[in-house]
Amino acid sequence: MRLSKNKILLLKKPLLILFIFLADDMGYGDLSSLNSESGIQTPNMDKIIKEGVHFTDAHTNSSVCTPTRYGIITGRYAWRSSLKKGV
Repeated sequence: MRLSKNKILLLKKPLLILFIFLADDMGYGDLSSLNSESGIQTPNMDKIIKEGVHFTDAHTNSSVCTPTRYGIITGRYAWRSSLKKGV
């Protein structure tokens, strides 16, 4: 890294920005960029997919969102936690 004359920070390597979108009740075929027959138009998500990298094979440890969110936030397997009630 170095500071230029106008004091803008320049990075030697590109900055990696990672977004994880966890959407309840949204399937693989709901995005219009991944399914031309989708009844939902998703121009903003389509732009992200077109300009970046996307992964189409993901797995979850539960059919409901709370344990999945717990796992993403903590990095732990939700069902090994003592917090199993109230899901």
